[in-house]
Amino acid sequence: MLWEVVCAEMNNDLFEMRSGADPMAVKEVVRAEHIGLIYRNLLGSAVTFAALHEGGFEGLEGRLEALNAQMVQEARGNPERVAKQFQDAKERYVFMGEE
Repeated sequence: MLWEVVCAEMNNDLFEMRSGADPMAVKEVVRAEHIGLIYRNLLGSAVTFAALHEGGFEGLEGRLEALNAQMVQEARGNPERVAKQFQDAKERYVFMGEE
């Protein structure tokens, strides 16, 4: 009973702060923005990683390909660890998951 009263008061008090937007649409926008942020971070880190190795800018593509191959090999070499990381990430972002 008390919980119902609290929820009703919160709903009444916060009514003017509601956007009326579809929560699924908002979630999809937030999810897309987060994926974009992670992608930009990955690319920036990969470019920095490549720059720290020998060679100039003209060798960047090859170093990025080598980094990709190295990460795939690492994932294949530690499938249990990577599967756990994958599951942990899915659980951490479950609120952004696809319905």
